Amino acid sequence: MRKSLSMLYLFIFCVAVSCRDDGTATRSLITNMDREFVLNAADEGLFQISAGQVALNNGASAEYAGFGQLMIDAYTASNQQLQIFATSNDLDIPTTLSDKRQQRLDTLSGRKGMELDTVYAAAVETTHAETIVYFESQAGSVTDPELKKWIESRLPDLRQYLDQARALSDSLN
Repeated sequence: MRKSLSMLYLFIFCVAVSCRDDGTATRSLITNMDREFVLNAADEGLFQISAGQVALNNGASAEYAGFGQLMIDAYTASNQQLQIFATSNDLDIPTTLSDKRQQRLDTLSGRKGMELDTVYAAAVETTHAETIVYFESQAGSVTDPELKKWIESRLPDLRQYLDQARALSDSLN
C-alpha cells in the first residue's frame, strides 16, 4: 500500500512538473510540410553559398566572382533567418548538403576558368528557376504565417537572381 501511494505521489508530481507553465514554452511545433520546406530551403541556401565560393575562387571573370559573392552574402543572410525560425520551432537545420545538392556542387568543384563559368551560369539559372517554382507552390501550402511571409519576401529576390543568372549565361553566347 505504501509503495502504491508513493508511486501515485511520484506520478502526480511528474505530471504537475511537466504541465507547469514557467514562461519558457516555445511555439507549437510546425507541421511536417513546413518542416520539409525549411529543410529544403536551407539545403538550397547551403548549395548556393558553396557554389558561390567555388565561382569566387575558381571562375575566370570578375563578373562571375561578383555574382558568386552576391550568392554567398544573400544566402548566408537567408539561412540565418531560417535558422532563427527553426530554433524557435525546435527544428535542427543540417550544416551539410544533401546528397542531391552535393552532387551538383561536385560538378562545379572540379572545374576552373571559363569551363567553370559556363557550368556555374547554367547551374544557378536552373536552380533558381526550380527554387522559384518550389517557393511559389509552398507559399500556398505552408501553414505557419511567419514562414509564409518569409517565402513571399524571398520570391522577388529569387526572381532577380534568376534574371542575373540568365544574363550571365547570355554573356557567354
